[in-house]
Formats: sequence, structure tokens, C-alpha cells
Amino acid sequence: MSSVNFAPLIFFQPRGSKVLKNLGLAMCKTEVLAFLFAFLMAGIMWGYLENFLFWHLEDLGATKFLMGISLAVGTIAGVPLTMFSTLIIQGLGHRKIVILAIVLYAIRMFGYSELTKVEVFLAFEVAKPFCTTLLLISVMTFVKDNAPLTTIATMEAIFGSTYFGVGRGLGGLFGGFSIEAFGNVQSFRIFGVVALVSAALYSFVILFNRVTKSKKYILPVV
Repeated sequence: MSSVNFAPLIFFQPRGSKVLKNLGLAMCKTEVLAFLFAFLMAGIMWGYLENFLFWHLEDLGATKFLMGISLAVGTIAGVPLTMFSTLIIQGLGHRKIVILAIVLYAIRMFGYSELTKVEVFLAFEVAKPFCTTLLLISVMTFVKDNAPLTTIATMEAIFGSTYFGVGRGLGGLFGGFSIEAFGNVQSFRIFGVVALVSAALYSFVILFNRVTKSKKYILPVV
């Protein structure tokens, strides 16, 4: 019986230390950290709405049927976004999409706080896929474009846990404290302001990083 030589397989396996080094170098980039911060803030907004939006709607007199329709509206609106997500991401870019998502979160927060007729909230649910579906697809493509091949899965896990784990948990935690202290309506306004400030901070960091990089290529005039 002939023996099988597995030596070539060992050659292609990256060393653990190199993978960690590549991951550290990728995560320490200003653009990646800023994007991770923006994604975290989006996760906090999502966590707050997931935990407290329906309670707020129940206080306004919304029926279970109406809240079920809101889920259908968000799902149906997300179908064309998923189909044309590649074209949208190529046209707008990752930065503009995450800024758009956070700004839409702010608009939704302020809109929910000003509701007088509960049925109107369905109009704000149309923006939900921009804040979730399109954002998540954009993040996955961002990681693919900014991470070494050996660290893509790890970076996707970091971004995913930041949004679905840390972000959602903090949204529920801060939301509970805020509602206890200020009430539902005021809490939605507070989170709306936080979303706008987060979008502004992320935009400033991206602009500053772009200006800094451009100055590196400007040679001094003798």
C-alpha cells in the first residue's frame, strides 16, 4: 500500500501567530475601527428598537395585527434591497451606507417619539431594511475588502458579535435606564440625538483620515 504524502498541505496552512498578527494589523486601522464604532452604534439603536418599540406602540393603542403588518412591511421592503445590494454598495460605498443607516435610525427615533396616530409608524418601517439588511451586507463586503484572506472569518465574527451581541445588549440596557428615568417618548428622542452625533463623529473621523492620507502624498516644495 502506497503512503500518502501530506507535506504540501502543511505548506499552505498559515501559522497561528501570523494570523493573529494580520488580524491585529487589520483591526488597528483607523478606518476599520471607525467602521466598527459606527456598526456598534447601529447595533445599539437596533437593540433599543427591538426591545422597546412594540411596548411603545402598545401604549399608543397598536394591535397585535398592526405590529405583525410592520414586520411584513420591513421584510417586503428589504427584498429589492437584497437583490440590488451589490449595485447600491458600489454606487454609494460602505461609508455612506453606514452613515445613511444611522441617520435613518435617528429619523425613525424622532418619528416614533412624535406619533399621534399609531398607524403612521408603518411609514417609518419602510426604512428598516436600510438600517439592517443593506447595512449587514455592506459590513460583510467591507470586511472582505479590508481584511487579509486568513482573517476574514474572524473579523466577520468580531463585527457580528459587536452588532448582535454587544450592540443589542447595550441598546436594551441603556434603553431600560433611559425609559425608567425619562419615559418612552423622551428616550426615543435621546436615542435619536445619540444616533445623529454618532453619524457626525464617524463622518468627521473618515474625513480627517482622508485628509491625513492625502497630505502624505504631497511633497514639500523646495
